Order: sequence, then C-alpha cells, then structure tokens
Amino acid sequence: ALAFFGVERTQSFAPLIAMHLGGGLAVGTALSMVHGAMGHARNPHRLFGIAGLAIGIFGTVFLGSMSEAIGAFGGQILFNAIAFLMAGAALLSLIAFPRRVRQTATDAPKQAVVPLGTTIWLCMFGIALMGMGQTMTLSFFERIGVGRGFGQGGVTAALFLYGIVTCFPSLTAALLEKRLAATAVLVAGPLFQASLAMMVTHTGEFALFAAGGAAM
Repeated sequence: ALAFFGVERTQSFAPLIAMHLGGGLAVGTALSMVHGAMGHARNPHRLFGIAGLAIGIFGTVFLGSMSEAIGAFGGQILFNAIAFLMAGAALLSLIAFPRRVRQTATDAPKQAVVPLGTTIWLCMFGIALMGMGQTMTLSFFERIGVGRGFGQGGVTAALFLYGIVTCFPSLTAALLEKRLAATAVLVAGPLFQASLAMMVTHTGEFALFAAGGAAM
C-alpha cells in the first residue's frame, strides 16, 4: 500500500522502480503466506477453488470499473485504488488471519525435515514464470487494446469478460483434482498460455484479442 501511494506521487524513474520492486516483494511474500496457510486446511484444493471464485467476482467489478475510471481521471487513479485495496487487505489479515489447523514437521525439533526435491523447485520456478507471463500480459492488456484501435469501451468489455472467466479455473481445478493427471495439466498450461499471450499481443482482430485475454 505504501509503495503504491508513493508511486502515484513521484515523477522520477529510479524511485518508481524501487517502490515497484518493494511492492512486488511485499505482495508476493504475503500471497505465498496465504497459499501456505491454505495448504494447512483439511481440503486445500476446495479452499483454493473458493478463493479463486472470490477473486474472479471481485476482479470482474474491479477491472470493469477501473478501466472507466482510468479513462476519466487518468492512470494515477489506479495506483490510489490498489493502495487502498492493499491497506484493506493488511487490516483484514491483522484482524482475521487464521491460525494453523494442524501440526507440521517443523513443530517437532527431533524430527528431521526433508528438504524440497529438485522436482518441487522446478515446479515452483515454472509456476512463477507462468505468473509473470500472465501478469505482464494483463498489465499491458488495456494499452494494447487502445493502441490497436479497439477503443476504451471495447477494452472495458474485454476486461469484464476476463473477470467473468476468472471465476471458473480454480473451481474447475478443484473439481477435476482426481480426474485429470496433474502432470498433463502442468505441461499443457504453459503451452496454452504462451499461445494465448501471442494471440493477445499480435492480433488485430478484437474477437481474438478478447478471447485470448479471457482464456489466459
């Protein structure tokens, strides 16, 4: 929140980069802690699905309203909005973040903790790259759409579609947890994502642009 408040109030490039880095490290660490807490739940896949649905519903409202607000008040309104969101998230976490619900290996000093294997580290690295690809595509989605001549209204509609579709992947993953091989999904996901990113950044057709963004 502090980083985004600062970003909105500076015109210098070096402080902008420093605050962007600090904000990214902060929210990335917080998100990792949340995912770790989900892993302690009795059914983490279902909890992750519910969280994904909540994010999708909120994202639909946020993306649609922010696109119009940016057109009316300029890009700085986005930084203020995200700053208030992060401050609210910090307050909610302080008040209501759950306690652990089960013991872990680190709770027993006499029990050796097995280090993460190479496969796990590679999966984590791959997921991080997928997150970077998705985030970069979405970050430039509005600028690409306007630059291609789709208009602010068209881009807003595409972002609204994006938000609606976001409601479903986590729930789908939770439902298909025992029906699809995780390895097949992990291999197919990045390939589809790369294709969709190319579609968004290279097409001149609005239908492909909107579909590619939503499908990411």
